[in-house]
Amino acid sequence: MVPYIKILNLENNFERNYNTKFEKEIIDHIKTGNIIFAETLIRLNLDINPKSAQLLNLLGILLASINLPHLSIKYFEEALKEAPDWSEPNNNLIEIKNYLEGTSTKNLAKPKERFILVKAWGYGFFSDLNHVIGQLLVAELTNRIPIISWGSNSIFKDKNMPNAFDLYFESINSQQILDLKKEYTFWPPKWNFENIISTEEINKRNGLYSKISGIYFFGRDETVVVSDFYTGIVELLPYIPKDNLLYGLSVDDIFRYLLKKYIHPKSYILEIIDNFIKKNSLSDNFIAVHARGSDKVKEFKDLGQLNSMYQNIIDKFLLENKCSKIFLMTDDIKLKDYFFKIYGDSLVTTDCKRTNNDKGVHYQADVNGKELAIEVITDVYIAAKACAFIGNGASNPSCFVNYLKNWPKNRIEIFLNSNNNRQTQFFLHRP
Repeated sequence: MVPYIKILNLENNFERNYNTKFEKEIIDHIKTGNIIFAETLIRLNLDINPKSAQLLNLLGILLASINLPHLSIKYFEEALKEAPDWSEPNNNLIEIKNYLEGTSTKNLAKPKERFILVKAWGYGFFSDLNHVIGQLLVAELTNRIPIISWGSNSIFKDKNMPNAFDLYFESINSQQILDLKKEYTFWPPKWNFENIISTEEINKRNGLYSKISGIYFFGRDETVVVSDFYTGIVELLPYIPKDNLLYGLSVDDIFRYLLKKYIHPKSYILEIIDNFIKKNSLSDNFIAVHARGSDKVKEFKDLGQLNSMYQNIIDKFLLENKCSKIFLMTDDIKLKDYFFKIYGDSLVTTDCKRTNNDKGVHYQADVNGKELAIEVITDVYIAAKACAFIGNGASNPSCFVNYLKNWPKNRIEIFLNSNNNRQTQFFLHRP
């Protein structure tokens, strides 16, 4: 929860008699600090009714409350365009412009170098990497230097390496967490120079300054902003300015751009991938399949039925692409056995850890986080070298295989017709 900033005379907005239950709900969320949940609700409703003056005005109020007065002007003006006789957006617009005129005379010089410190999200490997990708977009949009630091809360840590990210990927830049200085300013205020290295999680999901979305960082001038909570690219799309090279691109295209620019596996992992391909006589003339079991069954009761649909598509892709081999990614022993019974020696898998129950592999008691990370990275990057791919759109590894290659439409099938990254993770901010 993040206290709202009093740029506008918000009490006037808070106390007026609202016409709808929805408006009252939005104002209540802003007042109680659940601002990103309110923003999501507004934008979902604007998708349905983009010319609603009430919604546009509410979004302007909300943006002012997270220190984005320049952006709020746009929505107050749009509200006035739709309802020129309505006094409230006009009053809000006047108040915002007066505020900006007052601040323009003050010394608001920003530090020469500003940073975004990205801590581990603390969940599955590609969920953690998703978190990094979202914050890399924030870094680009706010002109901050990204520092990725996966510490003790990372499932994939190693006792000999304080930053787990550096175990698997080349450093994004020369700056590291140890380079941050005592004289720097930090935001949110739960973080400071004394605790950023020794502590990984403070009020991540509950309490003051919890659920810090990347959107909050757009209005901050502190030297260092610290990200410990997930933000997806889809949530940041409305904040990409028109003069930015990413403006107007889809979530998928932005993801591919960031992945190609920043995320590069270590050479020893690339060597593991190359050796596996050579050992199993794979070239690009194989198809890759990602089928989920284990804990994914808790999310989808019909997962078994979905997995039974794979065979028809696999057979179709084998025939169309004249392939003789199938590379299977799966976390489930039973699924591996199921596909082996059908395809026999045509099926190839890595020798990775799997489970025969509904507990995720990365949550098993005897798991070695480093080994597990190497296994899942290897699987994903091998799959991206295939000539065709079949996957599960609700699973992050499938999404990453999709992003690592510009697949021809007739060579990729993503079941559920979805992709986690194209959807706002609404539940994360639910009160």
